[in-house]
Amino acid sequence: MDVQKECNQQVNEEDLVVALEHMIRMAAELNSIIVTDNVEVGMLTALPRPIWANIRNELIKDSMNFDSLRSIEESICVICLDKWKIDENTPGDSRDQVSMAEQILYGGKDMVNSSNRCSDGVWGMNTEISSVDGIVINRLVEDLIHYTVIKPFDIHIFHFHDYGDKLLKLYNVSPDVFVQISLHFTYYKLNQCLCVSYEPVSTRRFHLGRTDALKSNIPETLNWIKAMMDKNGNSVVVAH
Repeated sequence: MDVQKECNQQVNEEDLVVALEHMIRMAAELNSIIVTDNVEVGMLTALPRPIWANIRNELIKDSMNFDSLRSIEESICVICLDKWKIDENTPGDSRDQVSMAEQILYGGKDMVNSSNRCSDGVWGMNTEISSVDGIVINRLVEDLIHYTVIKPFDIHIFHFHDYGDKLLKLYNVSPDVFVQISLHFTYYKLNQCLCVSYEPVSTRRFHLGRTDALKSNIPETLNWIKAMMDKNGNSVVVAH
């Protein structure tokens, strides 16, 4: 649907609601007429990119498919109105941090909220930043949250009392650097290798600036980790 009128005025909220309700009724009528066990076309986009690209090339040979895909790909956003599906054996209170992260990242496990993961209030956003910077998306998300009524939610906070920001400030260490190095240290102890990571760096203040990536898995990081794991206590010089 068009969200901007011919006179360049935005469609108001009332018109959006009416249009969405009309689409829902049309979908219900269509589903009552067409009964099929075939996989929906949208599922094909979850395939590896080369495979989906070949399938897409076949689909757009049909003019209706071409127009439909172009409408989707050129749209501002896509709203999923599918009903929430969940396995009957799934416990009612399963909204822990792990399950919420699974839902946001890839839709959860098989048959658990895999069609639409927004109906229960758990939501997230996956984006590919070649078209737009993540910083812009974050600002959009913040604005959406401000206009959304947040339902009560449970949260668990772990307090670490051994040291905190005062110690980091004493040694002039960035909290972000400290957390990243700590994650590298933990990952190395578990897997004996550095994890893939980067720090987003904004260059938007400069002409044509966008976002760059600063790698933190560098030789100096590995040297520091090995020094921390040296049980013999041998002194190791690590570049700072």
